[in-house]
Amino acid sequence: MTIAVVGSGAAAQAVLAQIRCQQPHVAVHVYDAAEPEVGHEAPSEPDDYDTVYQRLKSQHGLKFPPPKSHFGSIVDSRPSAQIKTDWQRPGGLTKYWGATCLPYSDDQLRALGLSRALLDPYYQRTARLLGIAGDSSSPFAQKLQHNYIQAAAPRRLALFDKLDSALNSAEVRAFVAGGNCVALDTDETSGNSCTYCGHCLAGCYRGAIFCSDSASQRAARPDHITYRRGLVEKIDLEGRRVQFLRDG
Repeated sequence: MTIAVVGSGAAAQAVLAQIRCQQPHVAVHVYDAAEPEVGHEAPSEPDDYDTVYQRLKSQHGLKFPPPKSHFGSIVDSRPSAQIKTDWQRPGGLTKYWGATCLPYSDDQLRALGLSRALLDPYYQRTARLLGIAGDSSSPFAQKLQHNYIQAAAPRRLALFDKLDSALNSAEVRAFVAGGNCVALDTDETSGNSCTYCGHCLAGCYRGAIFCSDSASQRAARPDHITYRRGLVEKIDLEGRRVQFLRDG
């Protein structure tokens, strides 16, 4: 039996993890419209961003947009010589998604007829795949019953700690404040750890933020999982086949 997985984004990684767990020796073909990338350039100073910020400053001035907001511009993390016109890359939008990882609480799930007890095994498995960084003692994480944090919280300015304290001590508790929980490598001894360069919105150079293609590269790929380039146009459920869109 051969299993076809369409796409290489976050959902595909979850499917592959489940296949490895339940059917570790079955043959799997992963189809993605993008060319597989081999290795990652990780310059310590990504100078090619400088031209992007200079262009934005000339278009919008110094005060607005704030630095690194990109003002809705499409920015690619690769040197311009490697940029493709269709912006198609393995991993899909996990390149740019920000990697926020917040679980639903029991209160939120109750309306759907679900519970955290039901979803907890899946949350635990997903957390191992992502590597979630955050402060489990913060009121924010506790309100969400976030029991899946595995790494130290990202560094923040002291001003944000003061802001959290002021908001959480207020009498009106319409919400709670706290640092985000993200799929981010914060271990300073790791070769992929976050350097706080601020280029996250355009794609992380180091692979510090979870991205499905870099995660699959770092993981030991079993021989029976094959990555192929192909744009799937149709899934034939009765014939158990996938149909590809071809030139012409």
